[in-house]
Amino acid sequence: MRCGLPAPAGLRAAAPRLAPRGRGGWLFREEQAAVLLLYRYPPGRDYDGLEGRENLFAVCSFWLADYLARSGEVDRAMILFERLLGLANDVGLYAEQFDTRNHLALGNIPQAFSHSGAITAALSIDQALRGRPGHQIAA
Repeated sequence: MRCGLPAPAGLRAAAPRLAPRGRGGWLFREEQAAVLLLYRYPPGRDYDGLEGRENLFAVCSFWLADYLARSGEVDRAMILFERLLGLANDVGLYAEQFDTRNHLALGNIPQAFSHSGAITAALSIDQALRGRPGHQIAA
């Protein structure tokens, strides 16, 4: 399954396509949901012709947190975002991909679009929380 999430500017147009299906089931693969990270595209040689397996892609997961916050599922967005924060390295930087089997950051590090996805998701969560009792507005 491709990352399938649009860049934030295309979010409204794609919303029907991304809506939950069935009883709370998302259109992402089970193992992806379990680790809360998404593939950039389907694992396996049939898709790109390359040997080896595709690793989980950081920016796609931040886009999911952004989408959840913007679609009103802010509690789910916060859970996902907080888990994603734990994948940064010791100085707070994100890699392009993560190997969840071996717990390794892979690809380009630091990866700018992983960080821009994190910032966008954080802003969307903050915006969704405005007005909730006890929420501190970010300065």
